[in-house]
Amino acid sequence: MNEKLMALLEQTGYEAYEQGSFTSSKDYPKSFFTIWNFDSMYIEFYENNPMGIARYYWINFYTLNPAVIDIALKKAIELLKKNNWIISQPSIDISTSVKQYSGKQITAIFIEE
Repeated sequence: MNEKLMALLEQTGYEAYEQGSFTSSKDYPKSFFTIWNFDSMYIEFYENNPMGIARYYWINFYTLNPAVIDIALKKAIELLKKNNWIISQPSIDISTSVKQYSGKQITAIFIEE
């Protein structure tokens, strides 16, 4: 699912990575998404068997240009909704490990049946 989500986010024109995948030897792009699958759970049981899986993701957008944050997230949200993702939280500010970057996060859920 991670690869599918990253490919979907990259349709916005920005690169996407798994959170924590950068090393000190790799330069950060000017603007990019990261994803983190922070929870998954079985849902809708029938005869003690799960009928689906809910996958919960934090989707972060980081940039050197704060003016593009809301535009990039709006594109991502529209694309995610068109592909059956549920956006369960509006964007919130997030801290970054590199002072020059600004960031925001949304929470998205995908239901696998």
